[in-house]
Parts: sequence; C-alpha cells; structure tokens
Amino acid sequence: MATSQGKGEKVSKFETLRLLEKCRKERDDAMLREGVLREKLRQYESRIRSTDAQKQKLKTLAVENKELRKQVKGLRTEIGLECNPKFTGKTTKDIINDMQDKDRECSSLVEKAAKLSLTIDDLTSELANTVTSKTLLEDQVQSLQQNLKDMTNNQRAC
Repeated sequence: MATSQGKGEKVSKFETLRLLEKCRKERDDAMLREGVLREKLRQYESRIRSTDAQKQKLKTLAVENKELRKQVKGLRTEIGLECNPKFTGKTTKDIINDMQDKDRECSSLVEKAAKLSLTIDDLTSELANTVTSKTLLEDQVQSLQQNLKDMTNNQRAC
C-alpha cells in the first residue's frame, strides 16, 4: 500500500484511505453530475423531437392551407364572385355571412309563400261559395222572372 509520491516519500495508510475516500466522493459526484447531465440531455432531445414534430405539422398545415386556398378560389369563381363587378375581395367569413343572410331571406320567403298559399286556399273556397251563391241567385232571379212573366200573361188573359 505504500506508494511513492513526489520525492520518494511513503504515503501512510491513513493518507491512502483519505485519498481513497476523496476519489470515491469525486467519483460519486461525477456520477451524480453525469445523471443530471443525462437527464438534461434526454429533456433536450425530447424538446428537439417535439420541435421537429411541430415543424413538420406546420409544414403539413401550410400545404393543406395552400390547397384550401386553391379550392376557395375555385369555388369563388364557380359561384361567380370572382367575375362579379361588385367583388371587393370578400373573405370566407363575409361569404358565410352572405350565405346565412340568403338562407334567412329564403326561409322568410318560404314562410310568406306558405301564408300566401293559405290565403289562396281561403280565397278559392270563398270564390267557390260565391259562385255557388251566384248560381242559386241566378236561378232565383230566373224563377222570379218566369213568375213575373206568368203573372203578366195571366193578367193579360183576364
């Protein structure tokens, strides 16, 4: 256990144990630092993977957005917004609001049409009753005219 140090001095057993303990402590500290650094490395790698995944997702969304913009432009052309002289670059939200307004207007017109249909039905029924009444009154007038004619003829005959 005796080793030489520097100028050939012998190291005592106590110093050897003290150096051994110091080396063990340094080793334990180094292992602890290694564990901490490994954990930091693991977290860093995890963040890098997460960042890469988000970058890839962003690229995918950008491609999808580009495709959707093409579809929107095609649909705008298809429904005539692009060639409309009043077109001032409506956004999708504006178009949706316009469509909702048109939907409400259509619903209102459908309700009005239903009310008008009921009114037409009522008027048709009333007209049928009036025609029937007219026919009856014409028959009565004709009957009264015939009676008057008969009475006139009877007075002449007397």
